[in-house]
Amino acid sequence: MVAGVMQSKDKEPKRAAILAASARMFDGRRFDAVKLDEISAAAGVGKGTLYLYFKNKEDLFAQMAIEGIDEMTERINKVTAMDLPFKERLFLFGYEFADFLARRHGVTQAMNQAQSACVEKTFHTHHNRMIEAIHELFRKGMAEGVLRNDMEEAELRCALVGPVILKVRRKANVGEAIELEPLLDFFWKGAAAVQKK
Repeated sequence: MVAGVMQSKDKEPKRAAILAASARMFDGRRFDAVKLDEISAAAGVGKGTLYLYFKNKEDLFAQMAIEGIDEMTERINKVTAMDLPFKERLFLFGYEFADFLARRHGVTQAMNQAQSACVEKTFHTHHNRMIEAIHELFRKGMAEGVLRNDMEEAELRCALVGPVILKVRRKANVGEAIELEPLLDFFWKGAAAVQKK
């Protein structure tokens, strides 16, 4: 039994190396342009080793994509639970979400080209968990009486996340500087409860 646990732990570094290599290979490239041979070479493993961890390229891509989504979801949950004034938590979320999007921009572009039922289903299940974590952050602000409660969480998410995504895309596509502080402050002034402005 102990040997089995050790073998399982020994596999984690290889899997992590494959996922890291995949992220590099897919960054800024079309999904169909990336070959498994390239990924295995970049990860320093044989191509056959990939199939010990992933069914095919679509499965590998989906696992790579959701790993980042799950990491961000966990971070949002931690920010939500922090013992800080809500405005600080909100701004921290904004900065961390923008950083997450910037680091994953190439993967997001490849995601739009994958057109695979496997990728779509797996990704959207995890993506919905991240959306729920964002909604929980807003619910916390409402419960604390600092966010207006006449709007749905989804409306607040769109009002904040949409402009952040646009800013990150503009930075990646045309090199436009990202100035999040004014954007976050603008959102706060519109979303804060009247007595807390």
